Amino acid sequence: MSLKRHWWGAAAMGAACSLLAGCAGSAGSGGAGGGDAGEGVAPGATAEEYAAALEDMDPVTLTLQSTASSAEDVAAYRSAGLKESVEELSGGKITIDIAYGPTIAPYTEVDAALGDGRIDLAYMIPIYQPDDYPAFSALAAGTGLAGTSPLVEELTVNAAMLEVAYGTDGLFDQYEERGVTPLIPFNATSSVVSMCTEPKETLDDWNGSVVSIGSRSSLEQTEALGATGTSLEYTETFEALQRNTVNCALTTTLAATMTGLAEVAPHLAYSTEAGFGRGAGAFVGGAGYRQLPLAAQQLIYDQMGDAFKNSRRADLEGTSRLMAALEEAGGSIREMDAEAGAVLLEATEGIVADEVEAGAVDAEATARIEAALEKWRGKVEQLGYADEGDFVSFPEWHDGDPEALQPYADAVFDELMLEHRPS
Repeated sequence: MSLKRHWWGAAAMGAACSLLAGCAGSAGSGGAGGGDAGEGVAPGATAEEYAAALEDMDPVTLTLQSTASSAEDVAAYRSAGLKESVEELSGGKITIDIAYGPTIAPYTEVDAALGDGRIDLAYMIPIYQPDDYPAFSALAAGTGLAGTSPLVEELTVNAAMLEVAYGTDGLFDQYEERGVTPLIPFNATSSVVSMCTEPKETLDDWNGSVVSIGSRSSLEQTEALGATGTSLEYTETFEALQRNTVNCALTTTLAATMTGLAEVAPHLAYSTEAGFGRGAGAFVGGAGYRQLPLAAQQLIYDQMGDAFKNSRRADLEGTSRLMAALEEAGGSIREMDAEAGAVLLEATEGIVADEVEAGAVDAEATARIEAALEKWRGKVEQLGYADEGDFVSFPEWHDGDPEALQPYADAVFDELMLEHRPS
């Protein structure tokens, strides 16, 4: 893993609010659990500067619950990378123990476990709790306003929706009410596609199908296509498809890879007109994180650019592996036809409008999402990323080198995350 540190000029330092006073939406405020928060360090601190700031800190072990099933899982990049960098940069003052899979708390109880100290850091999935996180649920629905492509749209949607999340009233309050400190408040994850036992390209294909869904928005999208949705966690989906309890699953390409869905549902469909609402998540801290000295909170937060990069690395690798698995299984990869794509887009626009009417997000939410998508498509292109083919050919041109994503991750951290650094 790269331990590359960020170095910012005076202008960026000013953008980071003030190191002497907290700013709205910052990821912690040093020692919230009591005691002296201690001195912080400037953005771009070296290992030596971190070590000096943490010299008087007692060693601490933090428990991180990962979504990966094991250290060998394709989704393990984020947690393994964070453990490596934090332990090295802290000079051993901070140790991270990784609990793979939801072994400590199920996804709907991660926030409770963060509050009572069973978990200190975690990847959580707020769309499973729409009543507790209505603003997050609305933003997850808004991800459907983007289309789908193997690389460019992946990078675009994740950066754009993170930007929109930082500007969404109520989102950070909802985290705070549940005792959660968002380090990456919105991670759009990889594309959500349909994995089916039979090809689904037209509205007639979809009509009457039973589909596993993971959010309210995907339920409404499914119904608009003429299908019936049923709520399953992704860990239950393989068996449901295998037993023909459901005909399709709406799933991220990463989750489909992790659970081997190509074996039982080898027919993938997607739309470039609109996307299915993504299975968005967030990387968060709990009481144990907030009780750390300020410099320790900052050290962990300063790794969020790499954590974001490793999330994209896992997403893209998961997509590449899924395409290869589908080819091996003799499956198909099809774009939904224009009529189905138009129905999906219309349904998505209606879902976001309903969220606005319900007060989950502001009236400008759709415009803000569309503006952020346009902005980040341009930035992604300027950084040199391009789709060199479609999903079928993605394994041929996918660059698995994590350093290829570093310019993108640096841009996301510098332009979006830095302002919310603990202070």
